[in-house]
Amino acid sequence: MPPNSEDADEARPLLEATVRRFVSPHADIVRHETRRRPVQASTSDVVHHELLVRTNAHEPPRTVGLVTKRAPLAERRVLRLLGEVVPDLVPFSHTFDLSTNDVAWTCMEDLGSVTRPNSLAPIDLAVFDSEARGLARIHAAFLDRTNDLDWLPTIDRAYFERCIHEWFWRPAWERALSNDDFRAEFASAIPVVEHAAATIVDEMAALNAEEGARTLTHTDLHPSNELLRDGEVHFIDWGAAHVGTLYLDIPHLFHTPELAARYRGALERRDVLVSPSDFEERYRVAARYTALRYMWWTLDEWLSDRSASVWVRHYLDRLTS
Repeated sequence: MPPNSEDADEARPLLEATVRRFVSPHADIVRHETRRRPVQASTSDVVHHELLVRTNAHEPPRTVGLVTKRAPLAERRVLRLLGEVVPDLVPFSHTFDLSTNDVAWTCMEDLGSVTRPNSLAPIDLAVFDSEARGLARIHAAFLDRTNDLDWLPTIDRAYFERCIHEWFWRPAWERALSNDDFRAEFASAIPVVEHAAATIVDEMAALNAEEGARTLTHTDLHPSNELLRDGEVHFIDWGAAHVGTLYLDIPHLFHTPELAARYRGALERRDVLVSPSDFEERYRVAARYTALRYMWWTLDEWLSDRSASVWVRHYLDRLTS
């Protein structure tokens, strides 16, 4: 639906401050068009703003694309921090509020709508390499700085318990098991899944407790939370960021050990050294968790569309391969 005039009026001061911070301190907005579009990766609507901006009287105006949305405090602060440390890996952003513990408006660079392909689609290895470089830079930058992130929630055993048994896997799994056709089609996988679910919380809690791997983690990295521009990856939607083990962010993007090795190599080039065997062992634990954590949507999709079997089996394979 198109935004009303109140959207534009409310956003105007933030848009002006953003273009003067990131485009030119002398920038003036001479034309402003908006459109509202729900974004798959976000829990809130994103308003897109196309601005015609004049920076001085001697040059023609230029077009600038921005987006605004109401973001939680963690996301606003993470975007500000990453904009200072790794500005090429996130959209530039500006907000008037870095203290209120509630959602507030933030304005960001519009990076377009090209998301990273999903794991069942062909993906150029250059995309994996861009992801590996970017994610390793972020993780390495904060490995020794977790005390500076004391305003972020910290992952603990209860976090994994909630994700698996309260929020995501178990409710969807029980809905699926109530269907006779599901039990018939996936009979051989059911005990494998339930065995993995019985141990994964303890396994992830132990992994998360290890020294040397706790850093800023996105915790919800998937294709829709990445935007591609000029072949380079930008990470968006940081509202679920935590301090936790870096392994949590790896498996959904690098869905095989061979692909994950590209991330390990990028981390090594940042002087963060993990032996291939130690890395793979920890990666496989996190991959089992990721399979359970994200299986929920495939189970619910399968109940209404049997063609979703391909996605159910994708996550089942992640538990066993």
